[in-house]
Formats: sequence, structure tokens, C-alpha cells
Amino acid sequence: MPNVLVIGGCGYIGSSLVWQLQRLGYDVSVLDVLLRGKKEAVSENTPLYVGDYSCIHLLESVLTERSIECVLHCGAWTDVRESLAEPMMYFVNNLAGTMFLAQAMSRCRVKQIVYLSTASVYGEVGYGLVDESCVPNPVHPDGMTHLGAEQLLASMVAAERWSVVILRLANVVGLPSAGGTFFKKTTLFSTLADVIAGGREQLEIFGVDWPTFDGTAVRDYVQLGDAVRAIVMALAKMPLMGEKTIYNIASGRGDSVRDVVRCFEKVSGKKIPVVELSARPGEIARSVIEPRKIQRELGWERR
Repeated sequence: MPNVLVIGGCGYIGSSLVWQLQRLGYDVSVLDVLLRGKKEAVSENTPLYVGDYSCIHLLESVLTERSIECVLHCGAWTDVRESLAEPMMYFVNNLAGTMFLAQAMSRCRVKQIVYLSTASVYGEVGYGLVDESCVPNPVHPDGMTHLGAEQLLASMVAAERWSVVILRLANVVGLPSAGGTFFKKTTLFSTLADVIAGGREQLEIFGVDWPTFDGTAVRDYVQLGDAVRAIVMALAKMPLMGEKTIYNIASGRGDSVRDVVRCFEKVSGKKIPVVELSARPGEIARSVIEPRKIQRELGWERR
């Protein structure tokens, strides 16, 4: 098993990924700036380097000191609304940060990377599902910067014969694994849980006249544990040097905001107060992606 460095390993997905890799016997190191992650999210015996992954000197030091053979890049931010409000922040962290990471890897001759991208690179999805052969068409800085990072890494495959896996994740939701402690608080699911627990008075639904079956936005949701298993499987099946592969990690099913609300009401036995507001600029009506490629090639299935 290769020595791996998890960028963003103290975050929501990263911390559960670190725990699972360690459980499987990988030698795992973590680099995290701790702006969005928590130090307590990884075990005390995990080598943790606190700093920004755009710092080339720090990266080179870690890659060399830990004899890193493969990087798992979970450090790019993914929040559509935030990217619309702070586009420059996303271009700096996601695109420029990945550029500096690639430069450090090149200098240290580390040529294997798994990059956690997002389904938002596809942009607006009409009816049906999009697979990995579809041409990306992002419509906001979140998708744009992830696509730019993908293209940068693809260029390293051609120029320096890197081995690259790009994972386009749907909306990841759910509780962390048994070894994780980090809970993401910016999803529809976490907001609904907060309303049920009494931490919020109501749920705000932005847009009820989208061109969908019930007027609310439709998204593809995948459980955190399923996403982590897919990442681990992709790591274990890295392509040959000089090759790149892309996988969608998703349910392949679209659920509207109202669908999710009804589900929470049914499980909790509580009526959820809802306020309907206008759709926010820059968001899309529907995003549902096709996971058959990773199912076919790696044997991944949702549990």
C-alpha cells in the first residue's frame, strides 16, 4: 500500500477517509489549514501538518519527509452559494491551490493523485442522467474552479505521465463513520436536522417555480460512508502511469427539496415549518448524475 497524504484530512469527507484508510493499513499523513476542518477529527497518532496546501515549501517538506507516493486531494471547497458570493476565494483555493500542489508534487516526483471534484462541473442537467462522457459546462465558480483543477491535473498526465483519478461527487450527506467526529453544517440535511432539534425555527426553500416535477430544486445525494468507500476503491485501483480516469460518485436518483422535507417529517414525526423564497441567482434547477461506470469497473454499490 502506498504512503498517502490527505489534503484537507480534518474536514467532513477527509476525516472519515483518513479513518477508513488507517483501518485498512495505509500509512496516512494529513495536511490541513484547519479553517474548515477540526484537529480533533483525526486521531492523535496521525501525522498532522497544519498549513495551506498552496504553500509549496511546506508541501515539499511533507512529501519528502513522509515519503509520500500518492496524494488524496480533499482540500478544494465545494459550496455553490459561497462560491457565488466569494468567487475570488474559490479561484484562489481551488484552482491556484491545486496548481501549487501540482508544482510541489512535480518537484518531489510524486505522480499519483486522487482529486475530489464535484458534479457541479456538469452544470445544469435537464432530464435524464449525465455520465463521465458528457462535456462539462459549469455555471458558477464552484464548478468552474473544480473543472480548472481537473484540466490542470489532466495536463500533468500528458506532460509527466502522472496517474490521475478524478472523482465527481454528488451532494455528500450523512453522519461520519465510526472513527469520525466532523459533521458538515451547511447541507439541506443538516439544516433540517437543526430545525427538528429546535436549533432553527424554520427551513427556507429558495425557489418553488423551478422547471422540475414539484417546482423545487432536484439534487443527487450520496451517503458519506458510500462516498468514502468509493474513494478508497479508486485509490486501490489507480490507473497506470500516464493515464487518467474519471468516476461519478452518486446515487443516480434525483430528490427535490420537498421530497427531502417529507422524508424528514416522516422519520421524525414532526411537521417542519417552511418559508418559500425566490430562487437565488446562479443556482440550477436539476443535477443528477450517472454512477454506472464506477459500479461496472470497480464494483462499487451504495449500501
